[in-house]
Amino acid sequence: MIQDENTIIFTIRDRDAERIESLVKSARNNDIRSQFLLLDYGSQDSNSLIYEKICNELNIDYVKTYTEGLPWSRARALNTGIRAAKTKYVTTTDVDMLFASNPYEEIENLIKQNPCKTVYYAMSYWLPKNGDIKKAKCAGVSAKGGFQFLEKALAEEMGGYDERIKYWGMEDLDWGNRLQKHNVAIAWLSDENRIYHKWHPNAETGFLRPYTAEYDSMRSFCENNYNPVLDQDFGKILTQEDRPILKCIETQKPFVRQFNSNELDCFLVLEEILKTKEHTFVKLCLSPRTKKGLLKIKHSLLKKLSKPFRFLTGAELSPIVNKNFEFLYSSFLPVLENKELCDYYITQDLESVYLIWNK
Repeated sequence: MIQDENTIIFTIRDRDAERIESLVKSARNNDIRSQFLLLDYGSQDSNSLIYEKICNELNIDYVKTYTEGLPWSRARALNTGIRAAKTKYVTTTDVDMLFASNPYEEIENLIKQNPCKTVYYAMSYWLPKNGDIKKAKCAGVSAKGGFQFLEKALAEEMGGYDERIKYWGMEDLDWGNRLQKHNVAIAWLSDENRIYHKWHPNAETGFLRPYTAEYDSMRSFCENNYNPVLDQDFGKILTQEDRPILKCIETQKPFVRQFNSNELDCFLVLEEILKTKEHTFVKLCLSPRTKKGLLKIKHSLLKKLSKPFRFLTGAELSPIVNKNFEFLYSSFLPVLENKELCDYYITQDLESVYLIWNK
């Protein structure tokens, strides 16, 4: 059967490990016999050890790519998992998903009826925090990331997900658009084979990603609309040897260059950054990401408390954000990567960036 020739691929980066077990067990409880492959996209070593141990206990494949300190890219993570899979078919999903049925029986029947190139999706439903299935809300047809089934050869033929899309989750919309432009059919499974998305706090959003990521993703989407086949190094696995900066952070003390808040909005600062090349290993301190006020209240809580005011006035509550990282990420790094820069590492709070210059 198809499910025996299928690998279910899901990705993780420094998330709670319980979700790995809950996803796999939900599938096995519904008699899904497919292989599983967890792609660890640059988690911290302490977490990676836990993930690998759980995968061994569950008898599923574990692959790690050494992308610590690089921008989160679900597109590249999934591409890497697709490349690593050894089966004819692949299913992509998220570590936060739960199976409530076995969708592969319906997929097998649909393939027999229509053997043309087709990608199959299951509708995702958002679970509330308490996990009550009865109160789950449909995510709609734009949420294609919960469950996708296709032939591995088709994914490779299409060039995989666009690996230029980072931080912001637009890779599924872009991928679906490219499929249709190449006359690949898209089919939705019946609602009986819906899949559920476990509640979790927002990740890689707000202050923990550059605001420019949304615009960068939209630009890639627009470019693919006219030239949808990408020439990219599909699903490359980065090894420790590919990331010399990881060893430097552990063993060496960097030269530190401190910048004031929003200082990088001047083009003259590029020369200041280039001057650090003489030190080879450098740490750029970009100052705190947000300005702390007198009231130490989380922005999410403050936003809820101010909702009546915003409703009446139409005013939006926005924090004072230091945009040094935006300028470094969107303007300086893309240029330096193709010239003098050997490797870089972004801290999770976006307040520091380590650099290794080519000697």
